[in-house]
Amino acid sequence: MELSVNEYQRRSFVRPLPEIFESIDILSRQAIMLRRQFWHVRNIINFLLHTEKDKEDVKYVEMVYDDITQLIDFVESYEGTINSIRELYVAKVSLQINETMRILTIFTAILLPLALIAGIYGMNGIDLENLTQVPLGFLVVLVTMAIIVIGFVILFIKKGWIVLGRGKSKQKPES
Repeated sequence: MELSVNEYQRRSFVRPLPEIFESIDILSRQAIMLRRQFWHVRNIINFLLHTEKDKEDVKYVEMVYDDITQLIDFVESYEGTINSIRELYVAKVSLQINETMRILTIFTAILLPLALIAGIYGMNGIDLENLTQVPLGFLVVLVTMAIIVIGFVILFIKKGWIVLGRGKSKQKPES
């Protein structure tokens, strides 16, 4: 169980997949069943301890009782770890969704004004008969669109939403 818990913890942190979540759920159910079985055995041994108090071999039964209690503690500890892994998995998936939504928001914020300008300008149409001459309005629209894109990119870089040079870390080392 310990090896399984450690493996699922590693796998859920590296790349959380739905299969990992299902495996964590199965492992959690197995731990609950195991704990119930140990409780049942502990109750039986506790009964034997109280009925056989006057015999010499009771010390061995006490040792078994202590071992079973320790196993129950281990299983409960693993259940806590499994719940932590489940929370880690959910947090990692949430962070991935947040990253995806951030990227989609940046693209939308850049492209939406451009689409609006292109839609408004497109209502007038371009003279397809005379493509050799570029209308002044078309150049104004292109320059406006370029300024908007550059402005948004600069704004997003200053806010830290777009990070240039991902290989370099701007975080200070912990002391």
